[in-house]
Amino acid sequence: MLAGMVRELTLRGASLIYVVTKDGTVPSFMNNVKAVGRSPFSILHAIRNVDAVVLGGGTHFHDDYTPRRYWWHFRYMTFIVGLSWTARLLGKRIYWLGMGFGPFHRLSAKLITRFGLKSCHGVTVRDRQSYHEVQSWVHTASLCHAFDLAALLDNISNEPIDSVRGDAQVLGISVTSVQATASGGKLTDATYWSRFVSALEDIYSHHLSLHIRVFVFRGGNREDDKAISQQVVKSLQAIDPDRIELVPYFDDPIKTLQAAQACSSFIASRFHAGVLAYLAGCRLLLLAYHRKVRDLASEIDLSPNACLPVSPDVSEAEVQQSIEWLLGGDPGYNARLPVKQARERAMRSIEMMLGNYEPCD
Repeated sequence: MLAGMVRELTLRGASLIYVVTKDGTVPSFMNNVKAVGRSPFSILHAIRNVDAVVLGGGTHFHDDYTPRRYWWHFRYMTFIVGLSWTARLLGKRIYWLGMGFGPFHRLSAKLITRFGLKSCHGVTVRDRQSYHEVQSWVHTASLCHAFDLAALLDNISNEPIDSVRGDAQVLGISVTSVQATASGGKLTDATYWSRFVSALEDIYSHHLSLHIRVFVFRGGNREDDKAISQQVVKSLQAIDPDRIELVPYFDDPIKTLQAAQACSSFIASRFHAGVLAYLAGCRLLLLAYHRKVRDLASEIDLSPNACLPVSPDVSEAEVQQSIEWLLGGDPGYNARLPVKQARERAMRSIEMMLGNYEPCD
């Protein structure tokens, strides 16, 4: 999201762009930006030198967490809202772009989100459900249904899958723990992924030409995907170590996109694993651990069969059947929204910032 947005703003003539990073250093894949740390003092100092402040995408505002985890997240939402209002009071224009909103089950989450939205001069959402969540909280002229900002990345191939990959059948996979989610929990986490791995092992044993790449889509040390990804790789290595590969987390999203382009099919639980696999032209099976994944399936127009919930109610047989349909080329697993249209919709966020857009639903 950040890479795509910065690229487009730079092309449009932005002379100074600050990005907030964990350690205050510029990401290795970016040029022509300055980095600031996450401390309020550092951010406020940078705000004094800019014309506009942008919250660039992500599902920051929702409450699909267990109670203890939610209150940590509430502090994070409050921090974003506080900075937005402070910047507005300093005379800066505020934009929340490419956003996902909801689900909301708690009044506190709704109130902080609504208060934050009132600070904004413009808001774009990446899916229809998010639009419905907040349309009564934002003036219609300031709200636009766009697409995820990752679609602004360059190096997106629009060639047919076969011409890119030849006859190779390569399956990409993204898995993530759902222990901290309110809709998941430890029991769901253990039950579902055990069934998933068992189904995958059976398919891997019988499809001798199948190669699998397991992607770590979230790095860092908190709620990362490394451990669960390694478990999947270890299980498949016991069957055949030569056709399984762990793709590490890359700071540079273009490297991840290029790695996904080597896959003909993709099973994605992480939202942006699904987005990048879609941009790469892969057939898709989405594992919806959060409502935003279902929303993505709807946005890119996948068949309902191509989106399975991460739930203990889903049997191993159902998981296996879905993977078989994916690998077998079932057309329902091909997104019907052309990538070109997704990119055009993502550009609405940039146009809103520059004042060149027409109000849209």
